[in-house]
Amino acid sequence: MTLEVSRTAKPSTVIFTDMENDQFFMASTRTGTSYHNFIKELAESVIGDIVGLDKKAQEVPHAYTPNHYIKLRHLHFDDKNGSFALHVDYIHDEREPPVFSEENIKTMLGDGTVQHHGQVQWVEVRVHKALCSSDYFSPVSDGYYS
Repeated sequence: MTLEVSRTAKPSTVIFTDMENDQFFMASTRTGTSYHNFIKELAESVIGDIVGLDKKAQEVPHAYTPNHYIKLRHLHFDDKNGSFALHVDYIHDEREPPVFSEENIKTMLGDGTVQHHGQVQWVEVRVHKALCSSDYFSPVSDGYYS
């Protein structure tokens, strides 16, 4: 998996894309300092965990299109204290009950533990209902990035 990096108008914020695994997320620093390569190394380590969980969610039996998605939206690096926060969305079809809870996702992604580059990681989860079979649905649509 290869992450592509795009710059934004702010030196502390970049956008990562993994087109192969349909992941699109922003990364920023606490102090507002310029983005540096360590954040890319951290993102490359972390994204494998997210992609693995997203694939597990999409494997839940479905009739036509997947009805469950886990997407990373933002990686916030606390460059002052040496930790980072993952902001993750769990999207499930409005016609089905969720198969994961916020706590399940936090546990599976190592909330409060050290797993990548000696940094404590925190996980924030938002749950969204969507009509996944809609022609207008995309798990990486603009509406999830506000």
